[in-house]
This record gives sequence, structure tokens and C-alpha cells, in this order.
Amino acid sequence: MTDEHAIRPPRIVLLDADMAEPLSADLGTGRVAAMSVRSPVAEGPNEDAAVAVDAGEVVLFGVADGYGGGPTGERASQLAVGALSAAAGLAGDGAVRLVAAGRAANRAVLQLGTGAATTLAAVAVEGDRVSTASVGDSMIVVVGQRGKLKLRTVPHSPVGYAVESGMLDEADAMHHEARHFVSNMVGEPTLRMELTLGTVLSPRDTVIAASDGLWDNLHLDEVLDVVRTGALEDAAAELARRTRARMIEPREGEPSKCDDCTFILFRPS
Repeated sequence: MTDEHAIRPPRIVLLDADMAEPLSADLGTGRVAAMSVRSPVAEGPNEDAAVAVDAGEVVLFGVADGYGGGPTGERASQLAVGALSAAAGLAGDGAVRLVAAGRAANRAVLQLGTGAATTLAAVAVEGDRVSTASVGDSMIVVVGQRGKLKLRTVPHSPVGYAVESGMLDEADAMHHEARHFVSNMVGEPTLRMELTLGTVLSPRDTVIAASDGLWDNLHLDEVLDVVRTGALEDAAAELARRTRARMIEPREGEPSKCDDCTFILFRPS
């Protein structure tokens, strides 16, 4: 009899999840903690999805945020993380696999024929090097133990580009009326992926890949302060707790957007 676990790489998969506690596992050269919570006002499925998979020489993980409403958005995000999981079985370095996953995801979502789309924030860790591929406004961040920001991908949105260019302040962007417009998605006829290559990971660095449900409710500095120290599982639980609180009990001057929220944290062993 074939041992199923001998042919399937270790992985974490989050599909239509609504979690009270994070899932965590040792994958490759580090540890992963993952969390997904449903919007407190949504009646349909959680349109976010996430996966983390140990492919031996590379760890792949990512988050997708579906668009299209109901089952179409949910299906689009699940196809995207499914393509990333399948890329674990491909040859090539991490960047090659990320590009292949993005292309496969785009084909699969287009084939739905429903007009659905999804973001994708995907990461490949090889030893002490990180490569990323992003489409849409799900963002990837790398932070050091002392809070130094080593990498932040640019959200593909008018507001994201304005912040990156210095035309808009980060704090003002959190409350901008156009913050939720997205200008690039998986599921469009022409796929445009933004790649970053070769960011060096130090032993206590943390990588965050998250849907906008996190970034629209917590300031970047808040997220970095939570994840830079302590156990990864504790950081994941605290981020979820704070995000829920912002959604359910908004306070004047603080960001608040009811949305599905999904993220994966990775830290080298």
C-alpha cells in the first residue's frame, strides 16, 4: 500500500476558513503560522484562501483574496493557492515556481468564465533568500527583530501607488475613499506580476503575506510591532484579535473595514 504522506509534501491549506486559533508547522528552513477569519458582517463564504507547502529545497506560501462575490470569488482564490501548491512539484528555483504558479492561476481563473478574479501574494524561501510575486493589493512584508522594514511589496491600487511615490501619507491612505480600488488582478487577460528577488533573511526576521483584511484594519507599524518578537503563534493570534476588534468596535480616528482577513507568517528556524 502506498503511504499517502510519503508522496505529499507537508503543507497548511486554508479554504473558506473561520479560525479561533492559528495553525502552525515547521516547513523547510523555518516555521509557519497561518490564520484566516471571516468578515463579521459577511453572509457568504470566506473569499480568502492560503497555502504553505514544503517543497524540499524551497518553501512556498501565499494568500489570495477573491473578487466577484459569493462562490465565484471564493473559487478564484482557491484556484490561485492551488496553483501555488502545485508549483511545489515543479523544477527550478523559487522565482521560477512563483511565475509558473501565477500563470497557471491566471489561466484557471479565466477558464471559470464568470468574471471572477483574485489577488495573489506569493513567497518562495530558499535558505536565507526570499523571492516574492504579487498581483493586486494583498501585501508581503519582511521585518527584522528590531523592527527594521526590509521589504514591502507595493499594493496594485491607485492609493498604493500614491503612497509608494510619496504623493500620499501612509496614515492618510488608511482612510482614503479610493483605498479599496484594485488595479491589477489574477483573472485578467493580461497578467502582470510584480517580482522581488534575493531579499536576505536573518535568523529572527519575519515574513508576512496577508490579504487587505489585515492591512486595512491595522497600521503597518502596528503589524510590525506585533510580529517582530515572541512566538510566531502568539503573534498570529494577536494580529487576528486586533483586526477583529477594529472591525467589530471601530473607534474614531482608527481604520476599520469589515472584510475577510487571512495571513501567513514565516520565520527562519
